[in-house]
Amino acid sequence: HDIQEGRDANKNVSFSEDNNSEELIVELNKTTETVFEQTNATLPTSETVIFGASNCSRIRIEDPSINNIAVSGTPLDQIDKLVCQSDNIVNSDYVANVILSLGTNDISKHRSDTEQITANLTTCIDTLKTKYPNARIGICSILPRRGKGSSIQALNTAARSVNSFTQKLCVKSQVLKYIDLW
Repeated sequence: HDIQEGRDANKNVSFSEDNNSEELIVELNKTTETVFEQTNATLPTSETVIFGASNCSRIRIEDPSINNIAVSGTPLDQIDKLVCQSDNIVNSDYVANVILSLGTNDISKHRSDTEQITANLTTCIDTLKTKYPNARIGICSILPRRGKGSSIQALNTAARSVNSFTQKLCVKSQVLKYIDLW
């Protein structure tokens, strides 16, 4: 129902081709500190958590305020497993930024069933909003596949469809930000 409602509400929304994703990433990664009176300790309040699959598992990050929780092969409907892994690494009270880079495996799994993929994406976003209620959530677009074969073109068509849905979803929300990787 939410997916259909979102589509109906955004039929006439237009998007600028000048999407500045680099500025968004810089903004998402800004950190601040707050001194807690109880312990006199300085704790990060802008902790960033990246949830992803194999594309993110290859990223090496030296900044201790950015936590990369990535497992190769993870689809959107397994976000709970990644969130459970993050519980051992970050305190959700201090997470200010979440970056979601999942969906490529869903394109492979569900092929042309973009309705299922967008349903999984919506559920995934709801999970992240619940776990990190004070965080901004950046959602990365699904990357295109290389090649010219008909199956590759079908996967890319599905990815474009899901990316379009994601972009429209983000336009409606002050919490969600679209990160265009295409």
